[in-house]
Amino acid sequence: MMIDMKDEVTEESWREAWRSPLRFAVILLGVAVLLLFLWISRPIFVAAFLGLLFGASIMPAVTWLHRFRVPRALGASLLVAVFFAALAGIASLLAPVLQEQALELQRRLPEAIDRIDRELLRRHILTNALEGGEPPPAAVRVTPARTVEQRAVQAQTAADAATLRRSPLRVILGQQLGGVMPYLFPVFSTTIAAVTGLILVVFLTIFFAADPETYTQGVLHLLPRHHRARMTEVLATMGRSLRAWFVARSIAMVTIGMVVTALMALLDVRASVALGVIAGLLEFVPVFGPIIGAIPAIALGFVDSPQKAFAVLIAFVVIQQLEGNVLIPLLLQKAVEVPPALSLIGIASLGMVLGVLGVVIAEPLVAVTLVAVKMLYVEPVVGDKMVPDETV
Repeated sequence: MMIDMKDEVTEESWREAWRSPLRFAVILLGVAVLLLFLWISRPIFVAAFLGLLFGASIMPAVTWLHRFRVPRALGASLLVAVFFAALAGIASLLAPVLQEQALELQRRLPEAIDRIDRELLRRHILTNALEGGEPPPAAVRVTPARTVEQRAVQAQTAADAATLRRSPLRVILGQQLGGVMPYLFPVFSTTIAAVTGLILVVFLTIFFAADPETYTQGVLHLLPRHHRARMTEVLATMGRSLRAWFVARSIAMVTIGMVVTALMALLDVRASVALGVIAGLLEFVPVFGPIIGAIPAIALGFVDSPQKAFAVLIAFVVIQQLEGNVLIPLLLQKAVEVPPALSLIGIASLGMVLGVLGVVIAEPLVAVTLVAVKMLYVEPVVGDKMVPDETV
């Protein structure tokens, strides 16, 4: 009898031993299939996350309208319509100024590029001439030389100058931008795809804001009953984090746009309103947006003098320091705690895969991922209390 029981135990242990690797293989295969599906459907993933972000942002307003017996679907649709109407109204008010200053930008930026190009050419010639022991020539012209070394230096200087003439800065920039453009929007590479993506984001925003309970319950039904209360808290905290990030970023866009406009006008830089609008819009793209927004302002400052361009550079550095260390932390008030290094890694990683849209969604995506890790692992397993404050 004892032998039989021992044999049964041994057989059962062998079954468990075979069952565990099989279970692991099935889980691994399921994760691989999920990652492959996410890669193939990444445009839908981006649109869904943007719709969730915007839907979570307008959800409190939809709830407030619902208290006055406005159906949630109608309230969400009205808010989206009001948003686009407000954008159209602001655009119509600023259209005359923006049109005039856009023409100014179109005219002045090539001048700035030409001036930078001439300065690079002058410095290049000066450096080569000094290395060859000759005084800097007044023009790019090979003068009589006494030694073979000097003739070689002058010939190289003339060749380099000719190369710069054939490939001025605008040509170099055009070539670089042409190579980068396919990577900026790899998700929506055509106009039709971009318009379709925009329409999808709008409808997803309305659907998420109109009936959040349906989607919340759908997630909860995937979990055992004893985990549903905790997951409800996690989903609510994720929604608050998304809302806090969007509100903070929107306020920062308006603030940075107004501050840049005022400072560019104070520094007497042309097209100050257009530069402020560009800087404000690019503020929505973390890390890289403010850097790109500073480039046209610095170039226009260089049209007048290098000193003015340096002053514009200093102004943008000060603005971004105040925005990153004062404005955004004050607006968020620890509602979204994302370490800078982790945020930069997420932005760079998603930017390589999804382009500009990946950069846009990286920071809020990292934020909600951290919320899930903290509330589902750090708090219950480690025992540390790390729930963000409900400030927004």
